[in-house]
Amino acid sequence: MQTENTYVETDLGNIALNPRGEYDAETLYEYLDTVSYRGGSYVCLAELSKTINNIAPEEGKNTEHWQMLTLPGGLTSDYIAMHDDVVNKAKQVETSRAAVELSQQEVEDAQADVSQMRQDTQEAAEEAASSRDSAAGYAQSAETSRTAAKESEDNINAQVVGFDAHVTEKISAAESAITEARQTAVNTVSVKQDDAVQTVTGEGNKQVKNVGDAGTEQVGKVKSAGTSAVSAVNTASGTAVDAVKAQQTASTKAVTDEGVKQVTAVKAAGTAQVNTVNSAGKAQIEAVGDVGKTQSVNITESAAKELIKMQNITSKFEANANNLLAMFGLLAYTDKVYSVDIPLWETTQGGTCIKSDDNAGLVALPSTAVEHRQNDYEELPWFKTIDVNAVVDDNGIKKITAVKGDNDFSESGSADVFVCGLAFYEKWSDLGNGYMRYSRCFTPREGYELNKLAYNLDGTKNPFFLIAKYPLVTGDDGLLHSQPNKRCAFRTSDSTTEAISMNDSIAHMKKRGKYYSLATFLDNGYIQTTWLLMFGDINSDETMTGCTGNSFQFVASIESDELHTYFPVTNSQASSIEIGSYVSVGHEYMSDSSRSNDRYDKRIHEIAFDVKVLKIETLDDNNKAVYLDCDAFSTVHQEFGDTQLRCIMSSMHWRTGFNKDVKGRTGSPCPTVAGLTNRRYPIIFQGIEMQLGVYEVMAGFDIVTSDGTHEIYGLSDATKAVTNPKQSQAGHTKLSSITITNKSVWNYITHLNFESGYLCAASCGESGSGSSKGCGDAVYPSGNAGETRELRSFGYLWHRDACGLFCLYLGSWLGYCGWYIGGRLSVNAVLQEG
Repeated sequence: MQTENTYVETDLGNIALNPRGEYDAETLYEYLDTVSYRGGSYVCLAELSKTINNIAPEEGKNTEHWQMLTLPGGLTSDYIAMHDDVVNKAKQVETSRAAVELSQQEVEDAQADVSQMRQDTQEAAEEAASSRDSAAGYAQSAETSRTAAKESEDNINAQVVGFDAHVTEKISAAESAITEARQTAVNTVSVKQDDAVQTVTGEGNKQVKNVGDAGTEQVGKVKSAGTSAVSAVNTASGTAVDAVKAQQTASTKAVTDEGVKQVTAVKAAGTAQVNTVNSAGKAQIEAVGDVGKTQSVNITESAAKELIKMQNITSKFEANANNLLAMFGLLAYTDKVYSVDIPLWETTQGGTCIKSDDNAGLVALPSTAVEHRQNDYEELPWFKTIDVNAVVDDNGIKKITAVKGDNDFSESGSADVFVCGLAFYEKWSDLGNGYMRYSRCFTPREGYELNKLAYNLDGTKNPFFLIAKYPLVTGDDGLLHSQPNKRCAFRTSDSTTEAISMNDSIAHMKKRGKYYSLATFLDNGYIQTTWLLMFGDINSDETMTGCTGNSFQFVASIESDELHTYFPVTNSQASSIEIGSYVSVGHEYMSDSSRSNDRYDKRIHEIAFDVKVLKIETLDDNNKAVYLDCDAFSTVHQEFGDTQLRCIMSSMHWRTGFNKDVKGRTGSPCPTVAGLTNRRYPIIFQGIEMQLGVYEVMAGFDIVTSDGTHEIYGLSDATKAVTNPKQSQAGHTKLSSITITNKSVWNYITHLNFESGYLCAASCGESGSGSSKGCGDAVYPSGNAGETRELRSFGYLWHRDACGLFCLYLGSWLGYCGWYIGGRLSVNAVLQEG
C-alpha cells in the first residue's frame, strides 16, 4: 500500500538564511528570514514555527526580533563594484581566449626546441663513443686496485645517497643525494665497443683464479634505480665513485660458474650500456652519462662486493626504486624557476595572479569524470606525484615502503597511502610593486630554502615529500588511516571512537606512532602554494569549489510501506542531488518537545549510512526515485506519541577513493566543467583528495590575546602536542596574528601572511571585503582573551563562499568534534624547532 505524502516541505522551517528582499510591514516573517532595511540587512529571530509582521528592524541595532547582519550605509557602491567586477571578468574571458591562442604558438615553438634537443643528443652520443675509447686507459693491475679499494669503499659510503633508510642502517652515513643528472638519459654506446669487450674478456679469463682466491663473491643481478650507471672506482689515482645515477635501466652483470667475467649488453629504454671487465680483474666498467658524456669507471673486487651488499639491503626496501625514480624523473633535474606574483589587498581586490619566470605561459585546467583537460604541469617531472605506502618511525625518519604498481603496495589493512613528489626549494619576495612573489625551484639556489616537508627529525633531508592522499578513515585495525573506499571518520552519537578534534587526535595519533599527527601547516601549505603556481588565482572558488554547498535534507515525497532501494523526492528536489554523491536515510527524532534532524544523531542514518546515489529516475509527473547503494527500505513514518517522525534523506560527505573517476590527478568527479564550481563535488589536487564535505582539523591551535587578536600556531613536533597550549608553545610555529573586525561571524580575508610556506589570514572583515574580493575566503573567530580555538581548514557541506584554501573556522574549543569535522594524517611534524 502507498499513499501520497501530504506533508508540506516548509514544516521543517528555514534551516539556513532565507533572503526575503526589502522589509515589508505587511509581510509575515519567520526564523532565519533575512531582509534589507534602510541600507542594512537583518535576520529574523522569531520563535520557531511562529511568524511576525509590522515589527520593523531598528536601524543599525540588534533587537528582540531582528539581528543585524550588515551595518547600514555604503552598500550601494559595493554592489556597483561587484557588478563592475562581473563585467570585467566577462571581458577577461575574451582576453583569455587570445592568451590560449598565444600559448598554442608557444607550444609549437617548444616543439622546435625539442627537435634541437634531439640533434644535441645525437651529437652527445657521438662524443660518448669517443669518450669510450679512453676507458681502457683506466685499467691497471688487480693488486693496485686492491690497494685502492678501501679508499674507494670510503668514497662510496660518502657519496651514495641513503635514499632508502634501510641502506643507511647497513652502510655508514651515505651523505650525498642521488647525483643530479640532466634531462637526457645515457646515450647509446656504440656497438663498436664489442671488439674492446672481447679483448678485455680474454685477459679477464687469465685473472679468474686470482679473483676466486681473493674470495670474490659471484655478482648477481645488481639493480640500481635510474638510467645512469654505478659511479666509478678509479684505479691508481683512487678516484671515487662519482655517482649512482637514478633512473637506471636494469644492468645485469654476470660472472659465469668458471669465474669468467662476461659483460652483457643490456638494453633498457633504448639505451645499451656495456660494462667492461678490465684485465686486472677489476669489476666492470660502465658507461655513465652526464649530459651525454660517458664516464668510464672500474669497480674493484672489494667495491663490487660492497655494492652487492648494498643492493641486498636495498632489496628489502620493498618499493620498486626504479619505478619511483622513473616517475619523478630524477635524472631530469632542472635549473628552471617557477614563480607566481600574488596581488596585495592594497593593490587590487581581485584574486588574479601573474605567472612569471618559467611558470609564464603554463596552463592548468582541472579535469572531470569525462574530459582530461590540458594540464602542462603533468608533463613536468618535478611537478609529478605518485602514490606510495610510507611510514615515519619512532626516530622521526620517513620511509617509503612500496610504490603503487608493486606487488607489496596496499590500500587497506594497516597501510597508509601517501602522495609522493620531488622535494623543492622556495622563496618569498616583496616585489615592491604591490605584489608578493612566490618562487619554486628544484636545485639549490641562493636565497631559496628547502621546503621542510623534505626534513627528517635528525636534520637529514629526503629527495621527496609525503602528504596523505585521503582524509582520515577507520581502517580494519580500528586505527585512523589514509585509505580509499571508506567513509570519512567523524563523530556521531553512534561512532564516538571516530571523534576528530585537536585534543582527541593526540590520543589517536599516539596509537599510530610517536611522530604521527593531524595535517600540519606544511601539508596544507604545499596545497596552497602549488595551487597558486598552477592556477594563478588566490580565489580557489574560481577553479574548483569542493563539496561546500550541498546541505539538503528532504522528507520522503511519497510515504510507502513497500520496500525499495530508492528514496522518493519531488522533481525540484531531485535537481539538487548529484549521481555519485552520498546520502544517509533515517527518521527525525524528538529533541525536547520538537522534531529534530541533526546529522549527529544516529537515527538520521539508521536506514542507510553515507551511501552512494546510483541513479535518478522518474516515478510520476511530480516525483523522482533516487536509487541508493543499500538494502531495500520503506518510507513509513514512525510514531512518537502524537508526533509523526518522518523518513528523511540527508546529504553527506563523499567517501574516499573518488579519484578513480577523474580523468587525471587534478579535477573533480563531475560529468561537466560546470560541476567543478557548483559546490557539490569534491576535489582531487595533485593526487590529493580534499574538500569531501568535512572540515579538516589542522594540527595546532588559535589563542585569543588580550586585545582580541587571534594568534595562529601550527604543530611542528608531534611529541609536543598538548591539550592546553599557551602562547609560544614549544613544538609549535607561529603562523600569523589575525586582526578581527567582527566576532562570531564570518569575516572575509583581506590580507594574508606568508610563513614557513603556509598562507594564513592576517586581517579580515575590513571595508570592501567579501566573497568576490581577494581570496574570497573567510575566518570565523570567537572566544575571549586567553581561550584557545581549533583550526578547521577548507570548509564543509554548508558554508559555501566562506570555504576555500585559506578558510579558517576558529569557533570551537580544542576538544569539539561533530559529524562535519574530519582530519588528515601527517608524517611531517618532525621538526625540532618551531
